[in-house]
Amino acid sequence: MHVLIQNTQKDLKLSKRAARKYILAALQFLDVSADEIHVNFVTEKKICFIHERFFNDPSPTDCITLPLDEDEESFGYKLLGEVFICPKAALSYPDPYKETGLYIVHTLLHLIGYRDGKPEERLKMRRVEKRVLAHLYKKNLRLDMEIV
Repeated sequence: MHVLIQNTQKDLKLSKRAARKYILAALQFLDVSADEIHVNFVTEKKICFIHERFFNDPSPTDCITLPLDEDEESFGYKLLGEVFICPKAALSYPDPYKETGLYIVHTLLHLIGYRDGKPEERLKMRRVEKRVLAHLYKKNLRLDMEIV
């Protein structure tokens, strides 16, 4: 799977290589098959712009998921979707890298169909997030590794 990563923010130093490993391991654990995914680490200003454009809400948020291919059969190529993650939202947490990792997993789950609008959906999603994060931790995959 091709993981296209763009990092246009400077609030949290991130390694594209570490992020790519983290994303691929999470998708493999979730048994997700796709050809491509786009992951964008953006500034607070950019996430506010996207939040307003797609959700009519100009407030800052931690992450936004935009699923793309719902029916890849017609094209033979599956672009899982595009996600926007704002690491600045994680800076108030004790471990901003761990929190940003949660944002990544959260967006991936949204891309594969998990929802969190209702309490029971949110509970189910939180359980899966914990399983994925535990798996990544066990594999010693962290976003604060390989920073150059």
